[in-house]
Amino acid sequence: MLIIAFFYLLIIVGCILFYILYKDIFSFYLLISAAVIPLLLFITMIINKLRIKIWLECSYKNAVCGRKIPVIINIVNRSPFPVSCAEITVCFQSLVFGSPKKITVNTPVYARNTQQLCLMISAEYCGKMEIYIKKAKIFDAVKLFKARIRPSGQRATVTVMPPISHINPQISYQNNVYSENDIFSKHRPGDDPSEIFALHEYRPGDRINRIHWKASGKKDDYIVKDFSLPLSNNIAMILCPVSQDISSKKSSENPLMVFTNIMSAAASMSAALIDAETQHTFIWSNGEENVSATVSDTEEYLRFMSLCLSTKLNENSKLAALNRYILQSESRFDHIIVITDICDSELLTMLTAEEYSSRKTVICRECTVDNVSLYADSEPKVIILPSDGSMSVLSEMTV
Repeated sequence: MLIIAFFYLLIIVGCILFYILYKDIFSFYLLISAAVIPLLLFITMIINKLRIKIWLECSYKNAVCGRKIPVIINIVNRSPFPVSCAEITVCFQSLVFGSPKKITVNTPVYARNTQQLCLMISAEYCGKMEIYIKKAKIFDAVKLFKARIRPSGQRATVTVMPPISHINPQISYQNNVYSENDIFSKHRPGDDPSEIFALHEYRPGDRINRIHWKASGKKDDYIVKDFSLPLSNNIAMILCPVSQDISSKKSSENPLMVFTNIMSAAASMSAALIDAETQHTFIWSNGEENVSATVSDTEEYLRFMSLCLSTKLNENSKLAALNRYILQSESRFDHIIVITDICDSELLTMLTAEEYSSRKTVICRECTVDNVSLYADSEPKVIILPSDGSMSVLSEMTV
């Protein structure tokens, strides 16, 4: 704009010199035109500024990692004057690390018109994503003047879910001796007489004490009760996602990619456990205390992901959640699964300090300890995820 203003100033100076050298009607009209045009452009700019509204809309509240998110920019011009160019800067950033990215859109705005622009924003990493218009400017026909338009409307927030890989871990259906649960399987019978799973006609080998005498009297045949299978909550997945050196600017690794890979492992494990009707609990730190979420179905999983992906990773210690779990004694689990980026000596030392006879598994991207057995009497199983993001190695574990 400064270059354009400089050249226009040269044009006015040239018109003045032309009028001085040639005092006729043409040079006079030329000078008046050169002086009036900027004034007219400025007046139309003020009118357009007052009569143009710009806001952003996004109908997607949830998205899958790796997909495109359509974002609509609405422009309403109630002015009789068109705008040669409107420059709109759209920002989107992850609330996990807060690294904003920008997209600048340039478009003409027609007079007395409503326009919609569709942007496809890539959701490459999981986490809560905030999308908003940072600034909007309009220019006159020759870009001599510009005016800022204050965007109306609220910011759009989209929860980008981590990708889920199909895995088949070995499920150990054992009861949690530290907790009680009144949730029963909807697909498999068991031996808990507190609730009836189903009724069936007598078959050779059925126990006599399971005959439903009242139902048998109505059917004129022996009806046998199938008892329910209680779903024990014996698995704790403790999330210690990204260490401080990874999240620093000095690291060559993208912290959002690291976070996405770790959350993908947690999501894949959770999906496999939900399919197997195995209740489990996620534990993570929100910066001040541990937060836990018990998951037994898809709806609870979605609630957990929405809450967890809204938590900012700003703690000094990535192992805060594990440390608080060890120090607290309110709830204990038979199997502790720590999901983190790096398995180091500090993590293994903390797992050794865990006094309860729990099975321990570490799912990580990298292990910096050569001999894991030096840090625990009962060696924790360390599963290292491949660098290509594949989760097939998780099918080899027993939970």
